[in-house]
Amino acid sequence: MEFPYFGHNLDALLDCLRDLDWLSGKGFVLYYTDYARFLDADPHSFDKILDVFIDAIDFRRQYPIPPLYILFQVPQGKLFSLRVLELG
Repeated sequence: MEFPYFGHNLDALLDCLRDLDWLSGKGFVLYYTDYARFLDADPHSFDKILDVFIDAIDFRRQYPIPPLYILFQVPQGKLFSLRVLELG
């Protein structure tokens, strides 16, 4: 995904995912295909990215704007479990 602006930090990523007004659609899907390498290399940072995704999804659910969904492609034969999320 290419954003029209990006400050190259997690706050900027959150801002970009909250404000998708520059795109048109009834909803948005971010399909994360290469998470395993990042997760293996830096689990702590990966957890921070998940927090950004959760915050962006929750923010968008509070307003009458198109929703954001984030999907992870799981490599065959690799087990993957995200923490259970309950969004308001």
